[in-house]
Amino acid sequence: MHGNVKRPSESWAVFCLFARDVRAVRLVMHTNINASECVEYVERLAAFGTRHTLSTTTDGKRGIGAARLWLSEQLRAFGGNLRVELESHDAPVTARTPSGGELVNVVATLPGRLATARHRRVYCMAHYDSMNADIMNALDDAPGANDNASGCGIVLACAKALANTRPDATIVFLLTAGEEQGLLGARAHAQALRAQSELREVIVLNNDTVGDPGPMLLREGLPALSDDPTRAVVRMFSEGLPKAASGESVATIRTLGGEHDSPSRQLARAIAGIAQQDASVAMPWLIARPDRFLRGGDHTPFNECGFAAVRFTSLAEEYSRQHVHPQMRDGRLYGDVPSFVQGEYLAAVARLNCKALRVLANAPSSPANARIVAAGMEQDTLVRWDSAAEEDVARYEVLWRDTTSNVWQASRSVDADVRELRVGVSKDNAYFAVRAVDADGNASVPAFCVAANA
Repeated sequence: MHGNVKRPSESWAVFCLFARDVRAVRLVMHTNINASECVEYVERLAAFGTRHTLSTTTDGKRGIGAARLWLSEQLRAFGGNLRVELESHDAPVTARTPSGGELVNVVATLPGRLATARHRRVYCMAHYDSMNADIMNALDDAPGANDNASGCGIVLACAKALANTRPDATIVFLLTAGEEQGLLGARAHAQALRAQSELREVIVLNNDTVGDPGPMLLREGLPALSDDPTRAVVRMFSEGLPKAASGESVATIRTLGGEHDSPSRQLARAIAGIAQQDASVAMPWLIARPDRFLRGGDHTPFNECGFAAVRFTSLAEEYSRQHVHPQMRDGRLYGDVPSFVQGEYLAAVARLNCKALRVLANAPSSPANARIVAAGMEQDTLVRWDSAAEEDVARYEVLWRDTTSNVWQASRSVDADVRELRVGVSKDNAYFAVRAVDADGNASVPAFCVAANA
């Protein structure tokens, strides 16, 4: 057993707890992702004129049909171990899809190599449909450069960078249709995924509106996200109280005071820790909300199905460029066009995704049944957990923090054959979690500790 306790000060730097092993830094260094290539993806998608979900599927140069064909061809061209398919669903009859129709998602799967891990899935996703000022206008231009060709560019860049790798768990690159019509493609995929009983863990990184950093935000009184003021920053939204929680689960969460410790919130903290290890990736700004006000995104259907999912979106949105008809007015350009997408910013967000995918897909699964033993009155805390499924676990780490802290403040490691640890901190005064770490330093998403009798 390793008895050294790490307790840094509470700041963004403490996220280094989540990837502090220098071996992990070497292992998960991303393949080169460059800005010019990311911008090329955006420009090519915008050139289809419109990618409205109800637009033409028979024109080879315009509309959503041509866009999805091009996306699938790009993914197939990356070769390697990628398996590419078009996933078709019937669109429901709604106000935004009055005649129903066919939804087609583009899916590229990178199979996991470990039998004990391949049924875990780590998603990198974006929606490829677009809209202008009229949600039902499928004819006029809707280039959707930032919303959301930029997200598609990230998915493509990551798929290309990782195509020839063999991660422990399965990585899925998902491009959905029907987001602007009501999150339709993502919901169909997530619901089908939920029906697969063999899946043990699903992690989703959703990229939406990630290429245009927008106007400078005033952050007066807020902590610095990085020591480098020039470093790209991307917002990362995550739900607190899980959408899929039953009434009984909600009652348990309230008893534990765990409203800030959902699986999605743990995922967000883990990604921020991964970002601390590489200055070339965008730094996530953790937003403790499921999404922006009056808006939505494709991570939500995954949350509804009980999966951990976060949304990346630009630091500040310029609303004169979103969901409007492209036009010049009073000498000013309006519309979501490629000229507003910043290549270096987009590439930094892509590198963040790529690095997180590598770490999370190669890390062991989160330990099962993580718990604090609340069977008696004690000044310290006994933490217990069950084994992670993978055979490559090198150690477990118990994490804890004050109940008012947003970040894990301390940790202690134990050997892989150990299943409990007594910590000299009262269970009344702190939150606890457990994560599994492999020999290369890849750490799982922490499992939040519930209370149990043994």
